[in-house]
Amino acid sequence: MGYKMKADTQISSLFRRPTANGEKWVVSGRIKGGNPTKITIGYCSIINVTEARKIAKQHLAEMARGINPNHRNKVIAAKGKTLQEALDQFLQEKGQQLKPNTVRSYTGTITRNFSGWLNRPIASITAQDCVTRYRQIREEVAKRASQTRKVNEPGEAEAQKAMRSLSALLSYFANDMLPDNSGRLLPYGNPVEGLKDKRIRHKLKGRTRALSFEERTDLLEFLTHPSNFVDKYGRPIKETRQTALKVDHCDWIVILLCTGLRFNEPLGLQWSDVDFNDKVFTVINTKNNKPLTLPMTKRIRLLLARRKDTQKTNSVYVFPQLGNPKKPATMNRVYQRISKLSGIDFTAHDLRRTTATALKELGYSIEDIGRILNHSKTSITDEYVQTSIEHLRTALEELEYLLFDVMWEQPTPEE
Repeated sequence: MGYKMKADTQISSLFRRPTANGEKWVVSGRIKGGNPTKITIGYCSIINVTEARKIAKQHLAEMARGINPNHRNKVIAAKGKTLQEALDQFLQEKGQQLKPNTVRSYTGTITRNFSGWLNRPIASITAQDCVTRYRQIREEVAKRASQTRKVNEPGEAEAQKAMRSLSALLSYFANDMLPDNSGRLLPYGNPVEGLKDKRIRHKLKGRTRALSFEERTDLLEFLTHPSNFVDKYGRPIKETRQTALKVDHCDWIVILLCTGLRFNEPLGLQWSDVDFNDKVFTVINTKNNKPLTLPMTKRIRLLLARRKDTQKTNSVYVFPQLGNPKKPATMNRVYQRISKLSGIDFTAHDLRRTTATALKELGYSIEDIGRILNHSKTSITDEYVQTSIEHLRTALEELEYLLFDVMWEQPTPEE
């Protein structure tokens, strides 16, 4: 269906154009030495005729000088791209290549540490701004930090993570040209690079914490002690959202310790990934996007079989959410709770480091350890080195004996 624009009574180049959402002011003219051009001014309901005529005259004067107002407006819009708009565009265009956890990390880190910058044009962020904000983040985190064991100065890790996230975001736009090719969107490049130039960032110390033998056996005793699953009368403790300790929690910690898997990897495990016949299981969603197949030791096989037999919901997940079995469990703050209840200070990655340390003590090669921990290959030659499942099974069985030096009895709470 066609439409007819209504010309203004005073400026013949100014029209009212009907649209689905109401009439808009449009000015039509020819760029000096160029083609005919239409410039949309705005809705007639918002801009009165007097203001529309004033703006139309300005546009017509620019066109007479060879300036295309549409191009100029695009340049202005590009220069005004805010940090929030940049983040939205970055995640929209890169989101398919990023894992959900990575998307959440970028979003959370940027909005948490740069909330005051979200409406600020990224072209206005300077290197000195980044230096100042870096120091502010350190001070803000240090003020609310607990007095527990820290490897680095309070706030240092968060400040560096914030700047890494901001740098990755701004690097995505660093080489973008303005629409009229008059310069770059970020005229001085990525401002976060100023931190490197000024050399003010401290080198973060790597965590080296691994559980001792006494800590490992105490933790295992705590995770499998009957009192955690039955009351003093021998009746099974009903699991609710408020239950201090759940079988799910204990099983998750045991799997982390006995396999070296990362925090989230067992949580995404589905029953279709568990092969009881071949006694293997495959983690699909890994950090390096390479599926990891590991053998089941006797301990892990019994644990998984028990979970399969006693799972009340028909969930596809080995660790389903209590409230919504269609989704995997999150285990938010679980290791912190177990650490506090057991009196053994550890993090989820301390368990992974303990696994690697124990395997090294057993004399296994870096290649074997890397295969179990699913580290990325270090060379082309490594791509051709295949480690047999049975070899890994032996390694993990020996690992469990070294970790605990005891035969393990599964907790079997009555249902």
